[in-house]
Amino acid sequence: MLGDNCVIADDCKIKNSVFGDNVTTTSKIRTKTNCKETIKVDLNGKIHNSGLKSLGAFVADGCTLKKNLLPGEVITTKIKAIIFDWFGVCTVENWRDTLARELHQKLRIEPEIIKEKFKPLIPAFASAEISPQEFLEKFIKFLNPALNPNDFYYLFEIIPKVNWELLEFVLELKKKYSLFLLSNNFGPVFPNYEKELDFNKYFHQLFLSHQLKMSKTDSQIWERILPEINLQPQEILFIDNTEKYLDPAKKKGINTLLYQDNEQLKKEIKKLGL
Repeated sequence: MLGDNCVIADDCKIKNSVFGDNVTTTSKIRTKTNCKETIKVDLNGKIHNSGLKSLGAFVADGCTLKKNLLPGEVITTKIKAIIFDWFGVCTVENWRDTLARELHQKLRIEPEIIKEKFKPLIPAFASAEISPQEFLEKFIKFLNPALNPNDFYYLFEIIPKVNWELLEFVLELKKKYSLFLLSNNFGPVFPNYEKELDFNKYFHQLFLSHQLKMSKTDSQIWERILPEINLQPQEILFIDNTEKYLDPAKKKGINTLLYQDNEQLKKEIKKLGL
């Protein structure tokens, strides 16, 4: 149990506040006593499932404690920004799924084979390391060396439908939070969506891989965008439908949520008190 003189500084930032995680916090105080407890908080900083009469909070290294917190009491750091993925979250499926269905119908190649051949090209094409022409040459030759890649430029206009139901929910969230889009996108593909919707209506800022020149698999992408968001990692929630893209964010101390469908996302958001 924390001592009576175990308190948290007003300007302390929550450290590693991932929803549902147990984190041990140790903070030096002016006496010789150290405070050390393992507790849980939700994304708004509410303490849960502790069983303790007096609780500290997640604090950064070297923070001086200033006051006790009771179970359920709200502490300072809250979610202030939400980052959404585009393909498979704000659209009804990933682009690779749309391509696989189209090429299966045209070439009679199994969709899983098409996806397998597409997958290794994603980082280079998403980060604009290879041009649209180079992408088609590699991708189509993977599928059938006898085919002419120039006959497949139309694929850049075969795109997943927009998830309009989710975007309506995004509009509601935008009233309370700063909203951003982080997407592995592709130079010749994204303009098709700009014809369909005004992205500024839904998001305060866009971070697109082909413009940043780096894929979401690149851990340095967070070094690039966090200064522009200008918030602490624990004040941010990142939503993506692919676990491997969430992992680098978690390592930076960013809260993450794996998207499955609209209903699941709305329930999870409600659970988090957002």
